[in-house]
Amino acid sequence: MLRKAGLVEGRKNNLIISKKLAQKIDREAEYSKSKGFSKQFICDLILKALDEHGELTKAKIDELVMEYLPQHQTETQRKWKVSNYLSDLKEAGEIELSTGKIWRRTNKHEVYLKKHEAD
Repeated sequence: MLRKAGLVEGRKNNLIISKKLAQKIDREAEYSKSKGFSKQFICDLILKALDEHGELTKAKIDELVMEYLPQHQTETQRKWKVSNYLSDLKEAGEIELSTGKIWRRTNKHEVYLKKHEAD
């Protein structure tokens, strides 16, 4: 009934107020924190941090992105989500896991950056 009225969204055990309702009652920030940011936003954040710092441990990446993931999820669920994002970035050839379980950008990315710095 609440879902049909456009007041809530999400799954049965993790309902949050809808975007429409959040906007009407001036709770946009609360809605965004509850909903979490998009996968693309999180992946871009990880890539930017790796560009800036060269390499990061999984714990540092978790620390960086946890606040942008859905707050209704448990910490364990959010950490799994980060692991899945890292796996997706690795499969796409954007990052690699070096010895010591440290994440860094791939050489492919460094070649791309050098090529476009000359432009």
